[in-house]
Amino acid sequence: MNIGYLNEPEGDHYAFSLEFQADPADPGSRVDLGELPPEFFGLHRFEGVRPGQYRVKWGLRDAYEPIPPVWQDVFLPAGGLGRLDFIIEGLVVRGRAELNGLPVEKGWVILTHNPGENGGARVGRVVDGEFELIDPPKVLRAWAAVIPEEKDQTQQNIYRGEALPVEVRNYRSALRSGFLEVVGAGYDLRLELDRDLLLRNPGATLSFDHWEWDGRRFRAVEDSELIESSRLSFGLLLPGSYRFTIRSETGSLLRQFTVPLKGADLVVPIR
Repeated sequence: MNIGYLNEPEGDHYAFSLEFQADPADPGSRVDLGELPPEFFGLHRFEGVRPGQYRVKWGLRDAYEPIPPVWQDVFLPAGGLGRLDFIIEGLVVRGRAELNGLPVEKGWVILTHNPGENGGARVGRVVDGEFELIDPPKVLRAWAAVIPEEKDQTQQNIYRGEALPVEVRNYRSALRSGFLEVVGAGYDLRLELDRDLLLRNPGATLSFDHWEWDGRRFRAVEDSELIESSRLSFGLLLPGSYRFTIRSETGSLLRQFTVPLKGADLVVPIR
């Protein structure tokens, strides 16, 4: 087993851990073997171990749940040999995170070179406005989102525009200097619909701009969602104007309105 870092971080926010699964087809046979201490870094040989699937995971100890850790697997057959190589590449960079002009006391920075790729993000833990992370290796541009830790935790949903990543300016020069400043902006929006409106129109939908990654930038596409509650919430939307349309189940126009979102969270009653 060969695990470790190309460039090891200074802090203790990240960790490797080990899982064993006797039968890969049986989730019930999975056993968490715990965190791997630094003594395990590098190349080590283990003999006489139990056959099965071994998985090494890497990620934050205080993880941001919507983004799972990355991992590598190896299956060890009975009487056979197996090798697992898992080296985390990329430069270690420290930085400062702000949201709406204020340092983030606790939270996360999500950094990605390709917002349309699952598993391509690196996450740094923010404490007292500062963070440390390992950048996605060999990339020239990156996009970042700042997410504060809250009781009612915002879940990044790129398609809905929640905690949408924005491009980091002068990304490569920041990496060379070893310090990355991530400045984010985002506000919460809640639409409070008239209950009678929903009672009279079961199956009504809300249409608004959603966001898709086209390989170079985010592109707005209108889509609709079934309205299941009189309170519709959006977390960490970028400042701007948002247009919403409410239609009946048959497509008839019920309401259409625009909400300017800038400088503060907003609650908008819809009568």
